[in-house]
Order: sequence, then structure tokens, then C-alpha cells
Amino acid sequence: MAVGHVRSTLGTPARRLPMADTPYIDPFPPLLQPPDDQPFTDVIPMRVGAGAVRPGDVLPDSVVALPQERTVYLTLGTLFKGAADFDVPLDALGELPVNVVLTCGYDVDPTAFEPLPRNVAVEQWVSQALLLPRCSAVICHAGAGTLMGALAYGVPVVCLPRGADQFANAAQVTRTGAGITLLPGQVSVESIRDATHRVLDEESYAAAARKLRSEIELLPDPAAVVEELTRRASNRY
Repeated sequence: MAVGHVRSTLGTPARRLPMADTPYIDPFPPLLQPPDDQPFTDVIPMRVGAGAVRPGDVLPDSVVALPQERTVYLTLGTLFKGAADFDVPLDALGELPVNVVLTCGYDVDPTAFEPLPRNVAVEQWVSQALLLPRCSAVICHAGAGTLMGALAYGVPVVCLPRGADQFANAAQVTRTGAGITLLPGQVSVESIRDATHRVLDEESYAAAARKLRSEIELLPDPAAVVEELTRRASNRY
């Protein structure tokens, strides 16, 4: 989508990119592919998710002790963050009957968020592979890692894109019905609260997320992709 937009803006929509014929590893399943722009001719699909549970990984006590039945994971990634960035989402979620697990990254002090409502836990990092199976929704920046992790577990998403590839990623998730996108000018306490209610309570969002999960599960795993690339390199040289 981004490549097509740039080519159209430059007035050369049919122009080929020099790298278009090189192998391109794509973690997005067919339903998440932009319908009108795929400049690469040699696409190698690969399954990604929330990563593996590493030895010693456990959920923090603050998360385990949360009182509500449903859990919402809130993260804004590692590049665009600061305690103040979470003010609006926390105001939106703090009074909902859900647990909220917020990860702020290693550059932010979790004590900056105190005092916290009983239903909110703030940690610098939590294993997504342990957390996401407990989640009913994810609110995030639409970075590829968090997004694919959520969808790999069939969890619907509220996307708050802020830069880089996030706008394109969010657009595809919204198009499939697996989430809702709020652009920067649309973000407010009311809009986040409403979007969260919808992805939690309207079954169509969870159903669309589960459909994407099924597609993701059919993609080749990383080991198979490494084997394929090794085979190609051996044949070439």
C-alpha cells in the first residue's frame, strides 16, 4: 500500500523497484495483504506470532492478581512512548470491568503511573506468549510484532497508529473486521472506550480475529523458511 502510494504520487505507478524480484519474507497471511499493492514477485510467507516462552519467563504477580474476568493488553511499542502517552488510554480503560495490563518499555519507570486503579497493572515488559492467551482484546500502536502476536492468538485489536508502517497495518486489520482503527485526530477517552467495548462485546471482531489466526497457522514456520533459503543459496552457488 505504501509503495503504491509513493509511486502514484511520483506519477510513475507502473515503475518497478530494483528490489522487487529479490526474495521477500512476508509474515502477513493472505487476508491481511493489501488488495492493490504487492510489488514483490518472489514472496516467501512465514508464520510469526508472539514468540516462544523462554526458560524463566513468568507472568508478574501484579498481572496474576488482577481481579476481573477479561483482560486487555495495552502497549504503544518501544519507539513512541512516555508515561504521558498512556494518559488517554488509561483514562478510557480504568473504569471498565476489565483487567488492563500496560507495558511501557524499559525507558519508562512504572512508578510514574501511580496510583493505579485495582484493575490496572503496569510492567516494563511481559512475555506476550504468556499474556496474550489470557487476553480478550489488545490496544496497541499497530506495530507488526504486537499486531501479529495478537492475531496469532485470535485476539481482536484496537489500533492507535502513530508512525512508520503502523497506519498501513491498522488499515488492513480494520478492513478484515478484526479490529478498529483510531487515527491520531480521533483518539479520545470516549473513542477508545467505545472501540474497546465494541471489540470485546461484538462477536464479529473476535470471529474475524480467529479467522486470521487460522490463516496464520497455515503459514510455514521460520525453520521451514530457513531451510528454503538455504536450499536456494546452495543451488545458486
